[in-house]
Amino acid sequence: MAKNANGEGSISYDKRRKRWRARVSYPARDGSGAIRRHLGWFKTRDEAHAALVEALSRGGRRRLTMDADRTTLAEYFDDWLENTARVNVTDGTYRQYSSHGRDHILPAIGTEKLSDLRAIHVRMLKQELLDKGLAPKTAAYVLGTLSTALNQAVEDELVPKNPGRSVKKPRERGTRMRILSEAQTAALIAGAKGTRFEAFYAVASKLGPRYGEFAGLMWEDVDFGRRALTIRRSVSTYRAGERWSPTKTGEEREILMPRSIESVLTRHRALQNEERLAAKGEWKNPKLVFPNRTGGVSRHAAVFENFKAHRARADLPDVRFHDLRHTAITLMLRHGVDVRTVADIAGHKDPAMTLRVYAHVLPSMQERAADTIDSYGF
Repeated sequence: MAKNANGEGSISYDKRRKRWRARVSYPARDGSGAIRRHLGWFKTRDEAHAALVEALSRGGRRRLTMDADRTTLAEYFDDWLENTARVNVTDGTYRQYSSHGRDHILPAIGTEKLSDLRAIHVRMLKQELLDKGLAPKTAAYVLGTLSTALNQAVEDELVPKNPGRSVKKPRERGTRMRILSEAQTAALIAGAKGTRFEAFYAVASKLGPRYGEFAGLMWEDVDFGRRALTIRRSVSTYRAGERWSPTKTGEEREILMPRSIESVLTRHRALQNEERLAAKGEWKNPKLVFPNRTGGVSRHAAVFENFKAHRARADLPDVRFHDLRHTAITLMLRHGVDVRTVADIAGHKDPAMTLRVYAHVLPSMQERAADTIDSYGF
């Protein structure tokens, strides 16, 4: 068998171990020569070959040549962003990771060597974030970004463990969400009656899709005959354009439309047809249920500006558009819809998560349970 050239790696069989061995060499960063790395013992040659191919890939070589004793967290984090996060997450998440690193993580502990990083450094970062006035939830997101990056360092065998795993997340203080009452929600929808936003707010406050699911909803997803609305995809908007993706959980979900939603969507479709005719062929995408005024994907910033105007007109408190989702889920629970069904409509994978997030509804549910028990015939 011909000898592999330098840098190609090698695979050999050990008769005593009855295992295949994969090894690869790479030049030392300081130019002192070649470093040979043992990749492991494998039951089959195919497994050894797969490990060798991975090691010789761009990302594999990067991990092999990175020295945790010499690489700073800043160097590693930038490399992780470019070579791992960028190709594995949405553009919105990538930008959030970049912002967390640039604005918070790296200024605080970026000069620490990767191998020297300890839980105490992560605790110091946590305290600094809170001292700067970040909300506990925001600080938790920043720490989550750091932990995600360090999890990859563990998988790449650069460090033995993630020092952020033992640091507790900041505790949220105060109200985490603002819920509209039924009267307030009715006022919001009434204020938009007859406009392109009436159906938008009705669906938001009764079924609670995520914003990206709203933006990606198409008429082919609405089956008026079966009264079924299917959430199949999501779209995020950002400066450079838009990114289409599956739902947050990666799964489709079908929702039986209440009669009121069926009715308002029927009116909405007729109104949209009038807008399309007025556009004289300039309508961008006739498939979208909730497009912008030119038929394109609705951008979050524009939607929120319109929401603020309708919110003020209805004299509502300073709630976010996303709070309409919280309102929808809370009202369903308060009115006795079982948690499993609420989780299915909202797109939560685990009903236990629904209960954790909406624990504020439990007292009223227990009161209803007590009243129901009192109505027994014994």
